[in-house]
Amino acid sequence: MKTFTGEIVVPEGVIKCNVKFRDQQKKLNLQVVETPSPALFGRDWLSEIRPNWGKLKPLRLTKHHQRVEQVS
Repeated sequence: MKTFTGEIVVPEGVIKCNVKFRDQQKKLNLQVVETPSPALFGRDWLSEIRPNWGKLKPLRLTKHHQRVEQVS
């Protein structure tokens, strides 16, 4: 596995677990890693579990932030 910054992450193991999110339920693989970072919801789960993105994190631009000049 790789992080979005390109760091290699080697899992300690994988377990199959029941995942329930609102009205969706799936049996998915959970990668176990040793890290102080918070748990992540990976792309493999996102292909199975579909959150309502509009309700999770609405993004609104204010009149002061109409344009992005540079992304580093």
